Amino acid sequence: MLVTRQLFWVGLGATAGVLVYRRASRAAEALRPENVAHSMASACLEAGYAMREFVADVREGMDVRQQAYEVTARERAALRAAPVPALLPGPRVASGTAGGEPMARHDSGTA
Repeated sequence: MLVTRQLFWVGLGATAGVLVYRRASRAAEALRPENVAHSMASACLEAGYAMREFVADVREGMDVRQQAYEVTARERAALRAAPVPALLPGPRVASGTAGGEPMARHDSGTA
């Protein structure tokens, strides 16, 4: 029973050692100058593609806004060209005056 426990722990330690070694090897490989340059180039390309998509989205939004502006401008021009009905009547006349003349201003005599 003691031997099987010892074999279990030896096997577990060997497995852990192999896993750590592989991970360390991958990390060391990733930090080689060629790989760092490659990963930087890939990151720059991805950033360029993202920037192109952003610019395309902004242009699309600008086109939509421009079309909406043109529609609004056409509607305003049509309203300006339409005849304006007389909304307000002539001068106001006070009720109770003869002949539709404006009421005279009364001085109260107090000074």
